[in-house]
Amino acid sequence: MSVIKCVSVLFLVSSLSACGTFSSRDLTDNSVKIRDYHVETHCDENSHVYSGIQYDLCILDSERGAAPAKLQMDPLWLTSIDFVFSAVADTLILPYTIFQQVENGNIDVVQ
Repeated sequence: MSVIKCVSVLFLVSSLSACGTFSSRDLTDNSVKIRDYHVETHCDENSHVYSGIQYDLCILDSERGAAPAKLQMDPLWLTSIDFVFSAVADTLILPYTIFQQVENGNIDVVQ
């Protein structure tokens, strides 16, 4: 594998790593917004504990029919990669998320 390909892959993986965790931890008024306007998720709420994985599952469990193929959110392989990084990141912040779950309850998912 050439150096350019290695650097490209490393950049891609590092930029995607734990995206679900960071997206679900950016909370305003105890709610999280699913980031793509072309899909509609079936999720109503997530818990704070392992919220990054739940965020990724909400992305996978969404209606994508109205969006053109090139505008659809994370393909399955990207979300699958993010599951691994989100699981690690969610585990690292587990004490904090347990505290947030006890204090604030579930996170509302906003379309």
